[in-house]
Amino acid sequence: MMKKETIVYLNPDSFIDTDCTVLHHLTKEFHVIWFYIYEPNKKMHLTIEQAQMYSEKHGIELHLVISKYRLRDPRNLKFYANVINEINQINPSLIFHSLKSPYWLLLLKTHCNCKKVVLGIHDAKMHSLQFSFSRLFMKYTLYYTIKYHKYHTTLSKSQHDLLLDSYGIESEMVGMSYKYYGPSQLKIPHISNGFKLLFFGSINLYKGLDILIEALEKLRTQGINNLSLTIAGKGDYWDICKSFIRTNEIYNLQIRFIENSEIPDLMSSHHFLALPYRDATQSGPLATAIAYELPILAPRFGYFMETYTDDSAILYKHGDIENALRHISSLSSEQYSNLKKNCKKVKEMSTEESVAQRYIDYFKQVIME
Repeated sequence: MMKKETIVYLNPDSFIDTDCTVLHHLTKEFHVIWFYIYEPNKKMHLTIEQAQMYSEKHGIELHLVISKYRLRDPRNLKFYANVINEINQINPSLIFHSLKSPYWLLLLKTHCNCKKVVLGIHDAKMHSLQFSFSRLFMKYTLYYTIKYHKYHTTLSKSQHDLLLDSYGIESEMVGMSYKYYGPSQLKIPHISNGFKLLFFGSINLYKGLDILIEALEKLRTQGINNLSLTIAGKGDYWDICKSFIRTNEIYNLQIRFIENSEIPDLMSSHHFLALPYRDATQSGPLATAIAYELPILAPRFGYFMETYTDDSAILYKHGDIENALRHISSLSSEQYSNLKKNCKKVKEMSTEESVAQRYIDYFKQVIME
C-alpha cells in the first residue's frame, strides 16, 4: 500500500462551516494534519471537544493552536512563528489555508520550508462595508496575500472570474457543498397562514437587510400583509437596519449569535431564505438553504444564479426586491410546492463528495509539479 502524502490544513473557526464538509473526505487520499486556530476571546462555532471528536471520528491528526490576539496585534508574529516551526517539523507535501494575516504571510515567505502552499479564496474582493482603518488594513493584506501565492482555489465561478479579472490570476474552482446541521421536527406552515422569510447570519452593509425591511414596510402600507420576517444573527449594521422597522408585529427578532444546533429548526420552519445582498460572492447561509431544500429570495447575480434557478428560487433584477416580494405574496400552494421540489435537484448537484474530489485532484496536481 502506497504511503499517503501529508498535507497541512490550517484555518480559523470562521471558515469551519466549509472546512468540515471537506476535511474528512481528504483523508481518503492524504494524511491530513489539521491546524485548528481556536480563538477563546471570540464566539466559536466549534468547541475544542467537538473538534477533537470530529478529528478522532475521521482519522484526522488535530493540532490545536490557540490565538488570543486581534488581527493587527504584533504579538501574532510570535504566534505564527511557532505555527511555522511546527509545520517545518512535520515537513508536509502541501499546505492549504485561507488566512489573510500579514504576519502569517511574512513568515510563509521567510521561514516556511514547504513551497507548495494553496490559498483558499473565499472573497477575491472585499464586500461593501463601512470605511474604517481596519477595513483598509484588511484590503491591502488581502491584495498582497493573493499576489504572493502561486496556487489558489475559489468557491464559485463568479469568484474565479473576479480573481482573473482583478489580478490576472487563474484558480481552481472547487465549489462549495451544501451544509447540513441535522434534522428538525418542525414543519413549514401552510401558505394560507402567510409566507415566513428568514434572514440568517451576520448583519453587514453588503447583505442588504435594510433594503429588505424597507421593502416589506412599503408593501405593508399597500395592503400586503401575508409576509413576515425572522432576523437571526447579529452585526455592526443592525442599528441602521432596525431604524427602518415600523410594523413590529411582522418581525421575529433574534439579534444574537445563533448556535449551530438552532439552524435545523430555522431552516425547516420558513418558506424562503432571504438574501437581499448589495453584492455577493458565495454565501454560507445559501449553502445551508440548499441542504434543507429551501427556496431563496435573492438578486439575479453571481453565486445565486450559479446555484439556484428560476424554478427553485425567486431571483430578481438588482434593485427590484419590492416586486419580488409582491410575487411571493401571491404564490399558490402548487407554485410553492414546485419551487421546493426543484430545490432537491439543486441539492443533488452540491454534494460533499463531488466538491472534496475537486480539492483532492487539485492538491495532487500541485504536489506533482
